[in-house]
Amino acid sequence: MDRVVFDYIPVKFDIEDVMQQMRIRPNSSFSEVFSEALNIAEQHLRCKAVLKWVNVDQVRDNVTTIDGVSFTSKVMADNLKEIKKVFLCVMTVGAEIDDCQELSDNALRDMIKGVALGYVHKFVFDYITDKFGYRDLAMMTPGSLPDWPIVNNKDLFAMIDNVAEDIGVSLNEHYYMLPYNSVSGIIFSSSTGYVNCKLCKNLDCIGRHAPFDQAEYDRIFA
Repeated sequence: MDRVVFDYIPVKFDIEDVMQQMRIRPNSSFSEVFSEALNIAEQHLRCKAVLKWVNVDQVRDNVTTIDGVSFTSKVMADNLKEIKKVFLCVMTVGAEIDDCQELSDNALRDMIKGVALGYVHKFVFDYITDKFGYRDLAMMTPGSLPDWPIVNNKDLFAMIDNVAEDIGVSLNEHYYMLPYNSVSGIIFSSSTGYVNCKLCKNLDCIGRHAPFDQAEYDRIFA
């Protein structure tokens, strides 16, 4: 199986965990509102994903050729120099929740969609581990670092093929994904614990998962 489509990924929120993640005080008035909103969202979210398992054909200098398509990126070459297979991926929370009349507050809805995307991410990683035996998974995403800009979404979508038809995600004229709260990238097994955030200098990012690593940044980009 080299391509798989998940046209519905059910999401069941762990409300206590989500509250901690969002730094919402227990027993506050907002915690009650948010908890109820999470319960409503579970009924309306239609999260989806598509995966394609492909070969890493060659890594030479800063150019990595994957499934016949070449990408120029120091980070990618460094991550995939010993890797033979990777997963191309697009994940989305979908647009269905935007039509939910019970969740009319845009800010609240966006908070929930951001959390839901994390659940989709975990679902896909767990699937790869269970079905293919890959562990220590990491993901590179176009546009998250200047070294692999957002324009690379064009080739990534073409390689996966039928992304819009299968899960409803398309690219606008600037190669950003629609609907929002979608993510694309390359998933691979990393013995070094690669995380995009370690190489990102946007130190104030609220979505940061790891501190900036100056030594690792210098090693790759020097």
